[in-house]
Amino acid sequence: PGTMGKFMKYFPITLTVTLTGSLFVAMVINAAMTGGSMALEDKNITKKKLKYFTKIFALLILIFGVLGYGLTGLTVSFSFLGININQTVQKAICNLSLISTVLMWLYYWKIFQWTQDFQYSFFPRMEEKYKLFLAKILTGKNAWKALGGIIVLLIFSFVLLGIFPRKVLFFPDNVPNQVIAYIEYPQGTSIDKTNKATLFVEKQVIKILEKYVDPSTNKNFLAESIVSQVGVGAGNPNVDAGSASETPFKGKVTVNFSEFKFRQGINTADILEEVRTKVTGIAGATVTVEKDANGPPAGYPISIQLTGSDYDEMIKEADKMIAFLDSKNIPGIEKLSIDINKESPELEVKVDRANAGSMGISTGQLGFTLRRSVYGQEISTYKEGDDDYNIVMRMQADQRKNENILFNQSLTFRNQNNGQIMQVPISAISKTDKTTTYNQIKRKNHRRIMTVYSNVLTGFNGDEITKQIQEELKSYKFPNSVTYSFSGVQEEQGKNQNFLMYALFLALAGITIIIVLQFNSVSKTIVIMFTVLLSFSGVFYGYVIANMDFVILMTMMGIISLAGVVVKNGIVLMDFFVL
Repeated sequence: PGTMGKFMKYFPITLTVTLTGSLFVAMVINAAMTGGSMALEDKNITKKKLKYFTKIFALLILIFGVLGYGLTGLTVSFSFLGININQTVQKAICNLSLISTVLMWLYYWKIFQWTQDFQYSFFPRMEEKYKLFLAKILTGKNAWKALGGIIVLLIFSFVLLGIFPRKVLFFPDNVPNQVIAYIEYPQGTSIDKTNKATLFVEKQVIKILEKYVDPSTNKNFLAESIVSQVGVGAGNPNVDAGSASETPFKGKVTVNFSEFKFRQGINTADILEEVRTKVTGIAGATVTVEKDANGPPAGYPISIQLTGSDYDEMIKEADKMIAFLDSKNIPGIEKLSIDINKESPELEVKVDRANAGSMGISTGQLGFTLRRSVYGQEISTYKEGDDDYNIVMRMQADQRKNENILFNQSLTFRNQNNGQIMQVPISAISKTDKTTTYNQIKRKNHRRIMTVYSNVLTGFNGDEITKQIQEELKSYKFPNSVTYSFSGVQEEQGKNQNFLMYALFLALAGITIIIVLQFNSVSKTIVIMFTVLLSFSGVFYGYVIANMDFVILMTMMGIISLAGVVVKNGIVLMDFFVL
């Protein structure tokens, strides 16, 4: 569902197209190609053919070996075919010809005999041993013992998973390809101060990366670039929702790492943690260090959504909740923050309505004049060819940011009493008050919301931390007007897990109907469907033995696919028994 569904829908589409294509190839193309050309008897290549093909490949090796390795920079062109063979292709043809020659002679001397031994000696012996094994365990009481043993193995897989629990992830955890440090001061901070803090963070990052310079090339093998931004484009997309507005109080430093093969075994997750420890302690600023997101945007791994109607009360409650959770010292939390604050500077204009009304000036006229001065008004259109360009008029940048000039401009209007044109300064009928307001207002289902969020430190799991927070919040009392829920990654994870569980049961229901219609037997259907349950033990044993994380999307889609494969094998086996 949602964005994740749009992102993952290509997986089943690709799988469906691929399986349909393979079925068409197997049923039509392979049958047509092998019907008249496939030999029924296994024959080794004759020595005459072997020498013939060896001469052809030797000629190709000689020609393209000289062109590719001897005459550097020479390109062979077949202009009538529109084909150009550069040096890389020449080397590839030479190497493939050499490999083909070696494999051809190996097949003549040894590989053919090995295939014959495997098909007519080794594999038949394995079949006989397998038959004896099945005959032994499927006779008398042994059959019930074998069934009981398989069920015990299934139960033991659940027990083993409980003893060695796996980390639950919404999407696979990626090795950082980028490290991004976000610097944020209170709104109203000058861009010069933000720039100084950004430069400090940049210098710390450069100092960390200095030790990863290759002495032979005198170049940094770990980082490709370090990009710093202040103001526009420096916002955090997880918090600012991709806003491109001017933010002189925000800065951003991005480290772009080189490709994985050039990192010489350095784990960039360690660099992420080192940057976190070095860039803390900037007075008055909040510094958040993150890595690049893997997969579709889902929010922060720790995200608590507060819902209410009064933002002032919600902000106070959010601060209390953060203090409460900080006192619990839950490991793995980077820093709990709120996406809503009341620090955005605002210039409130209060109109003297009685004075303005006596002059015949409306508040709408005053507001429109101020809006036109700051944001502009379209006065005409310039046309060039098929393109139209709007001409917008507004005050110059230095004027519209000057409060005196802005409020001393005149309002021009016609006096209703004598019909004369009059001009009155805006400041004569209004006064200003510098206050602060909310940086943004967010609503969901017509109710105001705000989010308390945090990153997770390297080595910790967001799902486990969220469960600890949920347990701790049971003893925390919220006012009746404020409620909380978990959003972000946890919300997406829950929605997609429920959807995939529903899809699994829907698939099993459809499979059950098909099996009943095919065999016209409930007992055979139960046997085949029971094998699906037994196959889950292999999944759990695999996760415990391989020490892998339980990824909601990938694992659930894999289990659904596994159910289809197991049912197919069960149908084939049951059909063989029936026949």
